[in-house]
Amino acid sequence: IVALPRRLSLDFTDVFGEGFGFDKIEGTFRLEDGETYTCNLSLEAPAADIAIVGRASLVSRDYEQTAVIGANVGNAVPVIAAFAAGPQVGVAALIFSQIFKKPLQELGTVYYSIDGSWDAPDLAQAGPERFAQTIDLAGCIVEPADAVQADANE
Repeated sequence: IVALPRRLSLDFTDVFGEGFGFDKIEGTFRLEDGETYTCNLSLEAPAADIAIVGRASLVSRDYEQTAVIGANVGNAVPVIAAFAAGPQVGVAALIFSQIFKKPLQELGTVYYSIDGSWDAPDLAQAGPERFAQTIDLAGCIVEPADAVQADANE
């Protein structure tokens, strides 16, 4: 629906033009000792939704992030398939659905690692395991207070 006015005016630059046209970008960042962490950076576009989690250093000017790109392909495969594929895919599906408020569809979903310097980042295809590791690095999953309190009492 968001792209309908664009399509009616025969504007397909977001699909065929250079770069990546998006409708919305949002996220929150935590700053600690010159390091920024995000658990919910998101870009929403007619062609795909992108979620980015991880760390970027303001001091050493480098990245350690993972991006999940979900093509907008309709109701291809339900999130149940992601959970059936294993715990790493399940965590990725949960975080993605929290960011975009919709389920991760395994078909049309690609994971990329983003590492290295700001001047020459290394972008490589990754998997849900890498996404789960980056979620842990960024501190996206916090233990419930009761579990932390129980550990402290032992």
